[in-house]
Amino acid sequence: MILTITFGRPGNEIRMLTLPSKVRRKKQPYLAIRARLLRRQISKQAPLFIAEVLAFMNSRGIQPSGPSFFRFNAVDTDGEMDMEFGYFTEKLHPGAGPIRSGILPSGSYLSATWIGAYTHLEEVQRLMSAWVDANSLRVDRDVNESGTIYGCRIEIHHVSPPIEPEPEKWRTEIAMLLKPGAADQ
Repeated sequence: MILTITFGRPGNEIRMLTLPSKVRRKKQPYLAIRARLLRRQISKQAPLFIAEVLAFMNSRGIQPSGPSFFRFNAVDTDGEMDMEFGYFTEKLHPGAGPIRSGILPSGSYLSATWIGAYTHLEEVQRLMSAWVDANSLRVDRDVNESGTIYGCRIEIHHVSPPIEPEPEKWRTEIAMLLKPGAADQ
């Protein structure tokens, strides 16, 4: 099911978000660059990091097994985020330099897909958090005085630039790992 959501003032473009649902994911290897950024830096740095990871993979004959993704490892109370920017792979490959290999954990995830520009992903994340609270779900995260550390919180860019230049057609899946047992609630 898709919800139609309008952000901002009247006349704003119509945006869509699928209803969140629980999905089961297997372990997923990847290659990525890890960095600490503020939210306002993502739009400038992410394309550079993604291009660097892809160039690394191409130079070694490694094919992505899916679209690019961002992984949010931690968000500090001051707004700085510990993130990874990368591509999924069929198997674990060694990294080099700033490129590191990793594995997304298997488990039950709460997942929704946003159709529209990235400018509203922060609001979408808030809607997902409200859905978690309203449905008494437990996200795999540790909240303390310095911020939030996530078991796994990702944005997967199924349709994105440069493949699709029109932001209203971009498709971003937002997924958060649920704590064990939370999927049965």
